[in-house]
Amino acid sequence: MHSRPGVRRAVAPFAPLPLALFTEVLWLFLVGTVLGGAAVGLVFRGGPGEIYRVVAPARRASVISMFFVATYLGMAAPVVLIGLLSQTMELVVADAFIAGVAALIGLAALAVVLRTFGASATPDPADPAGPVPAAGRPAPADGAVHADARRDPRVPAGARPDRNE
Repeated sequence: MHSRPGVRRAVAPFAPLPLALFTEVLWLFLVGTVLGGAAVGLVFRGGPGEIYRVVAPARRASVISMFFVATYLGMAAPVVLIGLLSQTMELVVADAFIAGVAALIGLAALAVVLRTFGASATPDPADPAGPVPAAGRPAPADGAVHADARRDPRVPAGARPDRNE
């Protein structure tokens, strides 16, 4: 698997925090806190928007509630685990251990996503099905934007990601 810029961007905001605990450098801790807070803010800004875009209206409430359960659990569990581990080891060591476990979980999740949805949004030229050319699509009624114009390019042509049946 090749190194991807998105992976470095996802890990980079949180890397200064454990490093700041080991080196005891205040400015590094502050920079890591600001970058991590911005990253979490982007998740809370972009996640619900993407859910509203792809999930059918009848299922949005359940999916959005699970999104918030997962995000809050993902923020609370490491803190609680660090607190529990700090009872038996130094706080910095407990933090480094949980940061390593979180990084491994994140890399495993990334591998699953890349394997499931593909590493690239570019269509495979050898795929005989390929995307339907714009000229071959029926014109939408009432001047509306055609559904395929809004779809994710990684979703096969003709699939309806906005319908979860």
